Amino acid sequence: MKFIIFLALLVAINNSFNLNPVIGILTIPSDEDYIEYPKSQYSYFAASYVKYVESTGARVIPIPYEADEATLDRYFSQINGLLLTGGTLALETESGPSKYLQTVTYLLNKVIEANQQGDIFPLFAVCLGHQTLHFILSNKDYDVLSPASGMGRVNKKLTFTDKQSTMFIDLKEQIFTSIETEELIYFNTAWGVLPSYYESHSVLNNFFKIVALVQDQKGVVSIAAAEAKQYPIFSFGFHPEKPIFEFKTPSKHKFESIQFGRNLINQFTQIARENNHSLKDSNSVIFKYNPIQLESASFQQLYFFQLGELSI
Repeated sequence: MKFIIFLALLVAINNSFNLNPVIGILTIPSDEDYIEYPKSQYSYFAASYVKYVESTGARVIPIPYEADEATLDRYFSQINGLLLTGGTLALETESGPSKYLQTVTYLLNKVIEANQQGDIFPLFAVCLGHQTLHFILSNKDYDVLSPASGMGRVNKKLTFTDKQSTMFIDLKEQIFTSIETEELIYFNTAWGVLPSYYESHSVLNNFFKIVALVQDQKGVVSIAAAEAKQYPIFSFGFHPEKPIFEFKTPSKHKFESIQFGRNLINQFTQIARENNHSLKDSNSVIFKYNPIQLESASFQQLYFFQLGELSI
């Protein structure tokens, strides 16, 4: 009898998780280096982000940064989590906030609202995404981003300030030790967020807790990773996907850096399984698009999308 009750509980727990999670990856405007794909006509992201998510058993839907709010609402209702990639772009233009910034602001508000209503929805931000979240949450204060010295295409040690972070669940002490004593974590950025900014700005200090720090070439300490205190929102100044899937950069393909990156995305997808958003348009999944290789790119492969091509 006890075994039957236990089995029933186990089945109920398993059934409460979404076994077919879908993660939305937001595109960004094409880079000026990609002459064949001008930003006036194309958006893109690196294929390594797709592989990174798919390695957790999730599917990927590309979300067009240029979409209007009604379209973003349709995407949001059919994905279980959102990933913001790295990249290079101006968050604001002469005419005001860039379309990318407007889209991230709208989606961030939807993520926060969903979680406030008990709809557990995670957000995973990398590099540009990390900077954009901080820019938005600081009420678009440019002082939130400080110049970083010698942080382009470089591997660094991290200093962990909270090993109990949700993203670090299941990591062995050996991994923490390696990350803290060896230069294994890949950064490629010109900007950082200083811990002192949190101290002087209560909005960010109340929203995020700092879980890891990094030191630049001049010894300036910035935030390498932060986790929202009330929501499953995770922000990383480094690139956890590159040691696993990119080979045109000097990222370290060591066991410890690979395991560290895998753990972050596995925990993210596990949280994404907790909401019941359901994919209705399977034709929107990344499978029908083909990645390409570009000699000029620092990525192994990229996905390009014509503006207006993506829909749901």
